[in-house]
Amino acid sequence: MAIKALSYIGVNSDKFEDWSDYSQKSLGMQQVDRGKDILSFRMDDTGDGLGFMGWEVDEKKDLLFFASKLEENKIQVHQGKSSFADKRFVEDLIYFDDPQGNRVELVYNPMNDTDPFKPSRPI
Repeated sequence: MAIKALSYIGVNSDKFEDWSDYSQKSLGMQQVDRGKDILSFRMDDTGDGLGFMGWEVDEKKDLLFFASKLEENKIQVHQGKSSFADKRFVEDLIYFDDPQGNRVELVYNPMNDTDPFKPSRPI
């Protein structure tokens, strides 16, 4: 059982101003530190920033595993309907709000086809 994508990112670049502008203006991140060789940002308390985030799991059964663990901890979990999964171009998903109110989606089998309009399963 594993979530297998996006934990954090680190970027090596000497274009501090470009990254600072992009992170704050496009990603809605808040700059929390700036040193000679480092910029640090966080993504909480950003207002108009993050709408939702999707995390890919290895196997479809992982969705059930995580849903049961979340529900055991009194976190309400929703099963994505097939029409909603199609909008996200994945085979299946669950979603919930984290303690900060951010919407988190756990997804299985994102579409890896070059045609973005092909449904993830027959309609």
